[in-house]
Amino acid sequence: MDLTAVSGIGSGGPIETAGSALTFTNTSNNVEVTNTGGLTVDGTNGTGTVTIVDSSGSITVGANDITTSGGAVSLTAQGADEDIIAASGSDITTGTGGAITLIADNMNLLGSVNAGNQLITLRPQNASTAIELAGATTDTMTLGLTITELNNLTTTSGITIGSGSTTGGISIVGLSLIHISEPTRPRLIS
Repeated sequence: MDLTAVSGIGSGGPIETAGSALTFTNTSNNVEVTNTGGLTVDGTNGTGTVTIVDSSGSITVGANDITTSGGAVSLTAQGADEDIIAASGSDITTGTGGAITLIADNMNLLGSVNAGNQLITLRPQNASTAIELAGATTDTMTLGLTITELNNLTTTSGITIGSGSTTGGISIVGLSLIHISEPTRPRLIS
């Protein structure tokens, strides 16, 4: 499905879809889409926010990226043990800087996630999902982020991993192998 607008797509209330692919192009205001069943998405937006929610499937960033000119990006895979996937070359970029929030029980972030001078937040959808950093876990109900994935995060404002409601705990494997320079050092919240 292709959605093109000048002053918002679902701005003020999300468009509800049940498709498997979405490409959006918008100039100003927000892009808000709620999908069911898994979605591959790419598109461009101006300074408005991009909010994509899938209520029962994974979200995959398409080959043409998700890009804004300073608007925030929020992707949420609401289903238990669902994924947010950004393959190598499938990037999330907020141009001059908009916060990026990714919420899912699993993530595969081989593409670049660049929030410029804004915050990147990564957290599980379900509070009881454990978080493992720098490991290579494929366990269900564990949000595992490898060293490569952590190094694909770019921001000058910092990275928050987890939230105050995270009850599954956070473990760090191979900490000596992680090199994230100031001011990008992550904040871990459990």
